[in-house]
Amino acid sequence: MRRKSSFVLFLLFLLISVKSFGQTAIPKADTKWFEEVRFGMFVHFGAYSVLGAGEWVMNNRPVSGKDYKNLQNFFNPQEFNAEEWVKIIKDAGMKYITFTSRHHDGFSNWNTQQSDWNIMHTPYGKDLIKQLADACHKEGIKLVFYYSLLDWMRDDYQYETGRTGKK
Repeated sequence: MRRKSSFVLFLLFLLISVKSFGQTAIPKADTKWFEEVRFGMFVHFGAYSVLGAGEWVMNNRPVSGKDYKNLQNFFNPQEFNAEEWVKIIKDAGMKYITFTSRHHDGFSNWNTQQSDWNIMHTPYGKDLIKQLADACHKEGIKLVFYYSLLDWMRDDYQYETGRTGKK
């Protein structure tokens, strides 16, 4: 019994010690708004939307990078209406939208000169990010971008060799 009590006291002491050395997050002014608004929308939208199988389709299905790049010829979101999206978001009480400017596939939803693998080289040919930014600004909705540093299309990203963990 004494041994059990000693063990419980030891665990209790350990928990108290760990807590005292733990760090307390102090919100920064530039992120405090995020904690306060609490309601927004995260949109994954890009060339992968053509297949309707999510942004990880190239990883989850046997699709080569070369074949995947053909999606650029078919991505044509003609019914995209940034003003309508933002109005729906605002009417629902949301305060922000997070939008994928670029996911791991490296496809950019804005007019960039860094690569031809972007929205401007699709049948749609219009800058989605600019349209969304203009609509958000007009309605007072905060716009946040998801931008992935990973890029499955870069030569130095070893997707085709399997060094990504995919066998």
